[in-house]
Amino acid sequence: AAPASPPAAAAAPDAASPNEALMAKVHEVQQMVNRLIHLGSLSGDLMEEAKQVKLVVDRAFDGSVGGNAVRLHLAIRTYEDFRDHLEQRAAALRGASAAAAVRQMRADEVENKAHALLPRLEANARRIIEHLTDGHSGAAEASEAEEQRQVVGQLQSALAANPGNPAARVLALHGALEAAQGLLAKRSQRLAAEEERMRTEITAQRADELFRLLKQRRNLPMATQVAVLRRKEFANDANAQALLRAGRTDKPLYEQLQAMLPTVAAHPASADTSAARKDHLAAAGSEGRVHIVSSRMKNAVQTMAANLRRARQELAAIAAEGSAGGRAAAEVAQARDIVAGLDHVLSEVGGTSDLQRQLDAMDEME
Repeated sequence: AAPASPPAAAAAPDAASPNEALMAKVHEVQQMVNRLIHLGSLSGDLMEEAKQVKLVVDRAFDGSVGGNAVRLHLAIRTYEDFRDHLEQRAAALRGASAAAAVRQMRADEVENKAHALLPRLEANARRIIEHLTDGHSGAAEASEAEEQRQVVGQLQSALAANPGNPAARVLALHGALEAAQGLLAKRSQRLAAEEERMRTEITAQRADELFRLLKQRRNLPMATQVAVLRRKEFANDANAQALLRAGRTDKPLYEQLQAMLPTVAAHPASADTSAARKDHLAAAGSEGRVHIVSSRMKNAVQTMAANLRRARQELAAIAAEGSAGGRAAAEVAQARDIVAGLDHVLSEVGGTSDLQRQLDAMDEME
């Protein structure tokens, strides 16, 4: 006989159907969706989506008591998509709220800064208006004067505009002050150029004058030539001070100056004085061809010579006293230099009876 079959296995305890867990979850979803729709707090597109989810969830229970597994899964997935959309919308709303808060904070910050800046900007604008309208602003040309009027008008408009809007007021004043700064910068550049031109002209004129004086004294002792360099008008002259520092005696000072400044001799003021030397004895209208020697001229020469001798004695006394006489060392040195020059001139005058040569010698002692 065939072997007996093994006894059947004991029946397993009752277990919940797999669809039951899905159905319980779908019931929870159904309740939540119903509450959302009932509250009516969703926006239009989200409310429509919630109603579509409700239809899918309700259909999951159609057809059988236990529901259809495919429909149950579809209901869960549809709800999860809807939940994701809700979270995205919530995040977007939180971001918009935060951005609005930041914008408000920035607006408050801008207004506070504007309030702090306004007093200084207004004071600057009023000060510039006063400077440009006081009649001493230095507008040299018609175009600059017109630009000045426009800048003043812009500043005045900025001070009067936007009384209740500090930020807009600050922006208007800032623009007007920038325009004023541009005008003043151009004016400053023009004045600086004019100052430099005047300084150059003064330096050239002083160099010409120094050259002329030194050339007149080219035949006088070096001490007399050096005395010119020590004059007050050349105390701050770079050329005169350079000649003093060099201390050279091998050639006349005017030649040394000409070597330092090659262009000085080309200036009309530096022309050779010997060619323009005055002919004291020429008859009027003769252009130097006729000379007249009168007793009055001879007496005048003798008087000038006597005056030079008296001046020489006084200066010699000052030089002899030195600092003991209470005079500064520079004055004593200058007196000695002039005495040396007078000695040379008086020697020239006394060494000739030629009236023209005597007058020329005195001319060199200018």
